[in-house]
Amino acid sequence: MKTVIADASIWIGALVKKDKWHENGKKFLKWVDNEANIRVIIPIGIIYEVIAGILNKSYGGFEKANKVLKLFMNHKKFEVYYNTENSFQEVIDIFRQYKIFSLVDATIVIFYENKKFDLLFTTDKDFDSCSFINKLEYPV
Repeated sequence: MKTVIADASIWIGALVKKDKWHENGKKFLKWVDNEANIRVIIPIGIIYEVIAGILNKSYGGFEKANKVLKLFMNHKKFEVYYNTENSFQEVIDIFRQYKIFSLVDATIVIFYENKKFDLLFTTDKDFDSCSFINKLEYPV
């Protein structure tokens, strides 16, 4: 089974038509729907970022944000990851080591270091500083 993650820019792009990454996001969601043997890990921090972004009235507001939250929590291919106290300490260590990542992005780096997923979908160029991360802006 292939395990992947998408950062907030891909999710917001997928779910908000006026977002500049909408085409990339649409390709990602279509790919997830068409792939039979896939699991999408979603760190809770990404959910926080996406919901906060969509709550903005111009991106949809509460009703859309609530619909997206239900999607994250109920989709059969999605698995939400919650930090433990120990894993959060690892996130802090990565945050301090690289000095360019948000805490959410540091969580993604931890996944890669622990080999918990195969591919990252992102538009964030900061991940280029981690040569061990296999990343794409959209499925090919």
